[in-house]
Amino acid sequence: MEAIDQGTCSNVGFLSVDAWRRALKPMPAQCFPTGAFTNTALAVSGMGTHLVNVLSPEFKMPFHGFGQTFILGAYDGRINFVELMASAHWLQANAAIGKTLCYKIIGGPKEYFYAG
Repeated sequence: MEAIDQGTCSNVGFLSVDAWRRALKPMPAQCFPTGAFTNTALAVSGMGTHLVNVLSPEFKMPFHGFGQTFILGAYDGRINFVELMASAHWLQANAAIGKTLCYKIIGGPKEYFYAG
């Protein structure tokens, strides 16, 4: 992922034009996450673009604050990262009460490019 070029005009993670186009390259339908995922077109160097589940709590109104969400990332038409994004408050609050958290990952692709 370090090969995803940030370009010459940026030092804050924005992509070169070519890298941005590759980040938005459509992936085969069977490899796109199922459910309500959408490509945000938010792409940064070292990662690619972010795919979010629009049914996640942070997108529902009224907004009750952000705790955690699951994000998939793509570059050049392929899933290239998975990420649990969580606020420091959410992590600290659950650690303070000794809560073990397990979540089912919803909406993965039907097929992957590589086995393993």
